[in-house]
Amino acid sequence: GSSNAFTGMESTGYHFGVNANALPEALGRFASFFAEPLLREDSARREMQAVHSEFQRNLQSDQRRIFQLLKSTCDPAHPFSKFSTGSLETLGGAAAAARGAPHELVRSFFETHYEPRRMTLCVLGQQPLDELEELVGKSFA
Repeated sequence: GSSNAFTGMESTGYHFGVNANALPEALGRFASFFAEPLLREDSARREMQAVHSEFQRNLQSDQRRIFQLLKSTCDPAHPFSKFSTGSLETLGGAAAAARGAPHELVRSFFETHYEPRRMTLCVLGQQPLDELEELVGKSFA
């Protein structure tokens, strides 16, 4: 199978694909990401490196520059005006370090914001709808 995630302006999406016969086990594993996330220090460091790589790649993007210019014209008090990407400096520099260890900040954010009432799950599969519903109920109840 495959998996990935993305962060948009107002939400984060997680998705995966597996063979139909692997869906029951995969749903259970996927549910555990939210019920019992590891959020380890080494994982946070790897993700910070990935975000920094995206930041470096986007430095020469005219589309990104125009987007940031648009954001700079907004009311500074509005969330849209904030810088919308990160770098090692913003994620792990001295100012960031003063706020706490990155993996602990991620854990705190997760515990505050990742709750069922704020989440939506969509499952597509070859199984009949009643069977998919039962699979979701077992994994996410």
